Amino acid sequence: MDGVGNAAVRLAQPSAALTSARQSDRDRYGNFFAGLGVRLAGARAVERELDLRLARRFHALDYLRTDELGLSKIVADLLDPSGAHGQGSAFLGRFIEGIGPLRWLADSTAPLDDCDVTVLRERQVDHGGRLDISVEFRLRGQEAACIAIENKPYAAAGEAQIESYLAFLRRRYSERFVLVYLSPHGGRPSNEGLPEGASEDGLATLSYCPPPPGERTSVPNCACPSR
Repeated sequence: MDGVGNAAVRLAQPSAALTSARQSDRDRYGNFFAGLGVRLAGARAVERELDLRLARRFHALDYLRTDELGLSKIVADLLDPSGAHGQGSAFLGRFIEGIGPLRWLADSTAPLDDCDVTVLRERQVDHGGRLDISVEFRLRGQEAACIAIENKPYAAAGEAQIESYLAFLRRRYSERFVLVYLSPHGGRPSNEGLPEGASEDGLATLSYCPPPPGERTSVPNCACPSR
């Protein structure tokens, strides 16, 4: 047998032993991480149940700020299924009830808990400007959809502000979006923010203080935002 053959014979046994040891390590680590995954899933389930019942991460003092930015933070936090309130998609679901069904999602029957939801404040849009709140939904294998909120508790929209936000959302999401204009009594944006003749496709209005049934005037004693 030549030298090469002798070397191959000598190395065969250590190579087999090394392969066996590697496989043993893989099996051991695989079993460890499989067990760890089960424990983590159990721990997360306990965390969700505790948050649902006790809202341990929630602090009411975080919501004392009532200027526009402070109110946007409150709304965004409540709409975030992973927010400190610990109630999952409960607040988001009630909000959607207020603006209508998610007909613009590819699968409007999909439970909210099956969606990946990303909530952003002060989201940058094309050519300047920022959406006060953006709630983006994504189902696996489908294009994203979005609820955007322009929060106007005190001031009117700036020049062509709503028109430009609608144009951005159409470019980004096609018809899979709604822009909610949130104001004290649910009025339409002024002609400055949405010029006469501009497309209102995708725009919805919502109020902090809806008037009583049968009334269209403001409600002096309602819990409207105040400075």
